[in-house]
Amino acid sequence: MWWDSMKSFAASTALLKRKLGAAVVRTDADSLHAAAFDSSKILFAPVAVIQPAKEADIGVVLELANKHGVPVTTRGRGTTLTGAAAPLRGGWVLDMLGLNTIAIDEDAGMAHVQAGAKVGDIQRAAEAKGWFYPPDPSSKEYCTIGGNIACNAGGMHGGKYGVTRDFIVALRGFLPTGEYVEWGTATKKFSAGFNMRDLRIGSEGMLGVVTGAVLKLIPQPAERWTLLTSFPDETKAL
Repeated sequence: MWWDSMKSFAASTALLKRKLGAAVVRTDADSLHAAAFDSSKILFAPVAVIQPAKEADIGVVLELANKHGVPVTTRGRGTTLTGAAAPLRGGWVLDMLGLNTIAIDEDAGMAHVQAGAKVGDIQRAAEAKGWFYPPDPSSKEYCTIGGNIACNAGGMHGGKYGVTRDFIVALRGFLPTGEYVEWGTATKKFSAGFNMRDLRIGSEGMLGVVTGAVLKLIPQPAERWTLLTSFPDETKAL
């Protein structure tokens, strides 16, 4: 089955390589193996790994994939334990790590980020400007904001501050057809039209590829406390 898919997508992969270049479309064994699994450790071999140099490259990838019926799996750091970043159907893996810019608007209290930016880096960039980005999944030093948006990640701060959805102001990206779209805008108040933005959060890549986001920041907490409490058994703890 793997060899059949290699043959089936060879022509479309060659066409994509001509459009974007061999530096963007990787087919060497090391690149394919590195993108074949996520933290679930279940292996599925892709035909190519695409490392876009700019967001517009993703539109080219999706338009061609849609035309030729090539499955596309979007990947950040592959920290998910669900198998969501493993290329179950082969095809192409879209590696987002190169799209990782972070810009803090300290006047508006917002972060403008690309999907490949690591969550820990976003938090530190916000803190350097006096702001706080609360969502803190346990893999925050490795996972990307694009993956957090796809899975609506939370973390230990969730009980007080909420999850990723509660801090998304606007999104941009591409539909499966390769069409560029934007959802929401970088303002405190935006209520025009259907709320298509929230539909994408937690959709796990089914509705297209998110390439960037505007995140809401809040003032840094004045203090942080850690509380350790012991209980004799689970019933008493509950």
